[in-house]
Amino acid sequence: MSINSVRDLISEIRDDNRSGASEITETAARCLVVFAETFKGSTRQDLIRGLSEVGREIVECQPTMAPLYNLVNRALLDADEAKTVEEGRARVRQIVSEFVKSSREGWKRIADHALPLLEKHSTVLTHSYSATLFWTLCTLHDRMKEFSVICTESRPLREGLTLARRLAEKGIRVQLIVDAAAFQLLDRVSLVFVGADAISPLGVTNKIGTCGLAAAAHSWDVPFYVVAGTEKCFPRDLRVDLEKETRPSDEIAENDKMFDILNFYFDRTPLELVFGLITERGIWSAEKLKKYLKSLRIHPILVNWQVETP
Repeated sequence: MSINSVRDLISEIRDDNRSGASEITETAARCLVVFAETFKGSTRQDLIRGLSEVGREIVECQPTMAPLYNLVNRALLDADEAKTVEEGRARVRQIVSEFVKSSREGWKRIADHALPLLEKHSTVLTHSYSATLFWTLCTLHDRMKEFSVICTESRPLREGLTLARRLAEKGIRVQLIVDAAAFQLLDRVSLVFVGADAISPLGVTNKIGTCGLAAAAHSWDVPFYVVAGTEKCFPRDLRVDLEKETRPSDEIAENDKMFDILNFYFDRTPLELVFGLITERGIWSAEKLKKYLKSLRIHPILVNWQVETP
């Protein structure tokens, strides 16, 4: 592969507005592997410098997605311990592979922790698409077949329709609704499961509409859970200005210039509205999350990055 492959993959990450954070992170992982395999520098310092430049571009493509930041952080930390360029390149390839494998297999342990929450004939309400949530629900279905799922469409790109189709293909009983119908149905669901792009002390960043659903579930006393691996945990306060993360207006409607169209993709749900965070390490409270985040190492280069908007 040529070095142009790095540029192509970065463009792919930047332009992807349909995939979940887990899938986009796999593209980022391929990008770092291509970088390591094609790196031509002669010193370890050159490797770290080049890795940080590529890593920064990756993170800035999708600043709301914590796994990208964590992937780059792990690669930099491991490469920093290498004594030679070749060892550094090998470490990047290895840590990237381990990061992806851990993320892929995490949903098995997430399902272990989620299983006791479901009773016979439970109804789970979901919002948007999450690969982690999809595989968790499939695993739960294999272990206990008697539950159903209600998926919101998740406008404007209708990722929830994708989730509904994929779950139905696995034999899970699914109902698809428009987003606003979720509030009408909350009194008949057992719990709410949503994925996440990032989890920080400021809250859970996910598809627009998640915060409103969480607030409604809180009012209806319906347990609202975030289903996500710890790679979604952002080790700093995620201060991305979500109102600047707008997308093409024609995804909502053709603009006749008589009014503005605001196409927000993400919102942030306060942790006090989250009943629990279902991770591969267990079901966490907000306090458990904060304790975990304080234990994380951040590479010095990342500490100084200004990828967040205060």
